Amino acid sequence: MLPEQVETFEAIRSRFPKALRRIWSCDEIETNPKAERPGFLREHVFDFEDGVRMIASTDVGSKDPLIHLSFSVSKRGLKKYGPKHFQPRIQEILFVLMGTHAQFGREVLTETAVHFWFKP
Repeated sequence: MLPEQVETFEAIRSRFPKALRRIWSCDEIETNPKAERPGFLREHVFDFEDGVRMIASTDVGSKDPLIHLSFSVSKRGLKKYGPKHFQPRIQEILFVLMGTHAQFGREVLTETAVHFWFKP
């Protein structure tokens, strides 16, 4: 995991489109433990001032490419939001970055993160 590197929302918004350009193969990531992964590359990792971390990529599996956004919180963010109570902040981030036209394909909550997939 990359160390936290906090940025302003404006800086994140300006970097965000570049994070979606490369298309990642889900099959390769799932079957090859040595495969490069978006979460280990700074251009895909966004650390907000309140401790929320977002990893952004465009993934393709057996169907069309989907935008994949993964959200988690740092220890600092956990103090503010708790382990699973940062949904309103995620909605705010999604609205600013994706706009109101974002069409959710799927949402998955894990122990450490919330994942969203959208049609580009």
